[in-house]
Amino acid sequence: MADILLIAQSFPFLWQEIFSEARQKDLWVEPLEIARTIEEFPVDLLTAVKWEQPVDPDACTAALKTLHSDIFHGRSNSLHIVADQ
Repeated sequence: MADILLIAQSFPFLWQEIFSEARQKDLWVEPLEIARTIEEFPVDLLTAVKWEQPVDPDACTAALKTLHSDIFHGRSNSLHIVADQ
């Protein structure tokens, strides 16, 4: 889950395109099931990850809720962080 969060924060993309490409490789990819898994993910498991910098569990919870909502509603990835140029 940590990898998914970091990828979502690092790159702009459309979830519909991601799932379309994933289905070309595996027909069983189901966005709603993935959204449910994200929604039910125990955030405290992220404390076991060796982060470069400490992370705020509340921020992770909020990011997972956003991730879930984007996938569930078929929106673009809204976690992408645009770095200041």
